[in-house]
Amino acid sequence: GAFAGMSVEAMLYPLDTAKTRVQSRRGFRMSGGIRGIYRGIGTAVCGSAPASALFFITYEAVKSVVDRNGLAAASTQGYVATIMLASVLGELSAVCIRGPVDAVKQRLQTGQRCGSIFRLQPAVLAASVQATAMRD
Repeated sequence: GAFAGMSVEAMLYPLDTAKTRVQSRRGFRMSGGIRGIYRGIGTAVCGSAPASALFFITYEAVKSVVDRNGLAAASTQGYVATIMLASVLGELSAVCIRGPVDAVKQRLQTGQRCGSIFRLQPAVLAASVQATAMRD
């Protein structure tokens, strides 16, 4: 799971950077244009591995706890409900890592100098986690 998350992040990073720069208050050109399209990729890749790993750990743990006796697999509705619950809780746990990492990554993509999560204001972190949770 961690390797898959890192691979996807690396492949789609230029598109994510272009989207972030277009949506920036400063605009695409002032945020860096095409130059530095990979700025901040280290932060994204390093944050992707633990977020993906946490998702899959939570997902599997919830599935095994909810379906201890194997009854959920006996019915389609029980199986779907178990998978949905495990997925939602997995994403909510992963967003605790992915949200702050996305906030730092987006600042780096737009040329702002915030290379540390500890320099972000708590309100910015909370908004980032909330937006990431709603998106995922």
